[in-house]
Amino acid sequence: MLSGASCAFATGLIYRPASWMRLGFGIESPSVGHLNTSTSGSFYARTDSLRRGPDAPPLSSTSSAFHLPLRLSASVAFQIKQYALLALQYDFRHISGAYDIHMLKAGVEVVPYPGLYINAGYVFESPFKTKTSLPVCEIDPTLDRQDAYYQNPRWQQYISGAVGYRGTHFVIQAAYQFRMQRFSLYAHQNADPYLMYSDTHRIVLSLAWRGRE
Repeated sequence: MLSGASCAFATGLIYRPASWMRLGFGIESPSVGHLNTSTSGSFYARTDSLRRGPDAPPLSSTSSAFHLPLRLSASVAFQIKQYALLALQYDFRHISGAYDIHMLKAGVEVVPYPGLYINAGYVFESPFKTKTSLPVCEIDPTLDRQDAYYQNPRWQQYISGAVGYRGTHFVIQAAYQFRMQRFSLYAHQNADPYLMYSDTHRIVLSLAWRGRE
């Protein structure tokens, strides 16, 4: 069971200096909170009748504070009448005790015909530092560890495209996204990292119906 509470503050501003331009700025404070994690259950042994009932004390219980990152964003958008929209955005996330994340986003929407929309987008995300300090942990040499000790993200990119139609009472859209991830994988704290590649393809088909406005 996971329980807890946190608090944060977020605000933003959109300014329109011209009919074809919009400027935006947003900030989200770090979320500070506290988490309680506990597990309980029943044990059944194959060799004897050992059993712990569900009303027994929790099998494990931990309590910890968590601190989510500070987020800043700035954006600019250009509108070409009713035919197209181009948007650019920069996001910054500060993760206390780890690394800072920088993200660049670009998107465009074109309306070649009333009701028909074509979208394309690109996202680049990368930590400010390419390597962080590994945690110090004493490992029993007699144990056969099968898990990765640590991984450090390098960068990831998203490329997407979509086409859709918005009618009077329905909306239909087909979208495709290609994600490329690169990160360093450490087998243990003294090992040299391996460069890992991970590519993901996603296809989404959306269909919506709306009533009278």
